Amino acid sequence: MTRRGVRLLFCALVLLLCAFSTGSPVFLLPAVLFLLMLLYAWLSTYLCVRTLTFETALEHPRIRRGEDTGLQVRLHARSFLPVAPLTLSMRLSAGVEEEVLTCHVLFGRDQVLQCRVHGTHVGLLCPGVHHCTVTDLSGLWCRRVTPGGETARLQVLPLPFDVESLKFAPGDSGLGTMERATEDLSSPEDFRSYQSGDPMKKIHWKLSVRKQELVVRRYEEPTLPEAMVLMDSPRLSPDTENGLRVRDALLETAASVLLHEKRMDHSVRMPLQSSHPMELSSRMEDTLILENLCLADFPETGPFEEVLALETRRMRKIGCTVIITGHLTGNLVDMMISMRRMGPTLRLYLITFQPEDPEIQPMIVRLQNALCEVCYVTPAQKS
Repeated sequence: MTRRGVRLLFCALVLLLCAFSTGSPVFLLPAVLFLLMLLYAWLSTYLCVRTLTFETALEHPRIRRGEDTGLQVRLHARSFLPVAPLTLSMRLSAGVEEEVLTCHVLFGRDQVLQCRVHGTHVGLLCPGVHHCTVTDLSGLWCRRVTPGGETARLQVLPLPFDVESLKFAPGDSGLGTMERATEDLSSPEDFRSYQSGDPMKKIHWKLSVRKQELVVRRYEEPTLPEAMVLMDSPRLSPDTENGLRVRDALLETAASVLLHEKRMDHSVRMPLQSSHPMELSSRMEDTLILENLCLADFPETGPFEEVLALETRRMRKIGCTVIITGHLTGNLVDMMISMRRMGPTLRLYLITFQPEDPEIQPMIVRLQNALCEVCYVTPAQKS
């Protein structure tokens, strides 16, 4: 009930009191009229809420950050009592205040609204009607309804940008390894008959004497060096604009590195910490990589130093390590220098609003002196 309805109810009660006290119908008739108005207001809003349905449909279920897509909202009410125009609170973008729209709903007719949804930030968005306010024609009664059922789900994918190719450790220069050596002489795999041009050192003399023919050893082909991408969790609150921008920068930097190295035919993998942990790799399709990054929810985990300590156990087969983070500490710098000394090259992508921050410059100098590559990424402005 609105304030106007409360005042009307108060007047009706006062008139009823006067009518029963004096026995005069002069007070009774307006009191009954006011009560009937309140009853009609309640009944019209009740029937509209009970019969009101919403249907939402997206023009495109996936867009890149900064792009738009169409949203169609269809409303249908089977109530035969008219109500005031509905007030719809629409959620059309993440991190943006809800927009308020009004529309008329007539008995037996569908009302269709066409809206534009903007992909402001990377992530899963459920655009549509957040809640609807139904008011009677006199403004005496007001009801608020939240649509139920399935809602439209929009994936706002990261927007990759250009990055430089990774530099592998000496002796692990990506595809050059396969050009220089096609077999690992320390891992014999099988034997085969001698072919013209085979080097003499591969001949298995004892087996050749036994079989009365020349037999050579076959060796395993060496695997290409891998690049490993390690991404930190955002340190700012995801409910703030800066927190959302940092999250976008983290995900888009990871996407840029993965997709660029995939085009270069380099093997890249990235352990993704989320509610459903998984490992992204360059063997996946581009769309699948972007979708998994879009759905990353960054659960509460331990310090990033623990993740680095866990991954250092697999440094033996790594030719390059990429670390993406939005903060630097002394312990983190020490661990990165230690990883660099283990052999693989290391590239740091630092997500920061102030690249010239004097507090982080000494740590940057330490990393550069240890031959670690440092790249700055500034979170994008609100699109």
